[in-house]
Amino acid sequence: MVPTATAVTEVGLLPGRWRRGLQWSLVGLILFDLISQTGHWPLPGRQLTARSDKHVAAVAWQDACDWMRSNTAPTAQFLTPRGASSFSWRAERPEVVAWKNIPQEAAGIVAWRQRILDCFSTDGSLRGMVRSTVSLGQRRLEQVARRYAASYVVAPRTAVAEMDLTLPQVYANDGYVILQLSDSGKEEDPTAPSLGQGEAEPPALQVERLGK
Repeated sequence: MVPTATAVTEVGLLPGRWRRGLQWSLVGLILFDLISQTGHWPLPGRQLTARSDKHVAAVAWQDACDWMRSNTAPTAQFLTPRGASSFSWRAERPEVVAWKNIPQEAAGIVAWRQRILDCFSTDGSLRGMVRSTVSLGQRRLEQVARRYAASYVVAPRTAVAEMDLTLPQVYANDGYVILQLSDSGKEEDPTAPSLGQGEAEPPALQVERLGK
């Protein structure tokens, strides 16, 4: 508002004809800005999507998180879709790794990168990435579960439908499926990289091409 107030003050110093023209121009700019921002207003009947949910199917995602918060143990660890960034505060459960939650120290970044590669990479690099660990196949999914003590995986319905998985389904809605992993409840592999303890990068999991 300070620049606007300054502009109004400066306009008041101009001659009458110029002042009126610039005043109307200023009013027009303000009205244009207000109208352009109406898409973000919480108007009655409008369903707004949080920016943190822009890469997920927001309504179905929130429903899945509500179910996980109410029906799983507080310590149950999840494998989540790569684009999900609101899981930890919506579901109030730990996740193996989140793309957005990159650590700030060097050792933590190395550990975070390894988890990203293990959970989403098709070729051992950050270039060949899938949206969900289920898209890497059940063998890879179970390897990741053992390494990071994951109890469940929440994945898009489309990703689950494309794979031949034999894991038990514990919940599903229009957008997401929650599968219980066979290694649920086991302690975390001591060689798994911790995202805050500065451990050395462990050997990568065996990478298999999609469809193998």
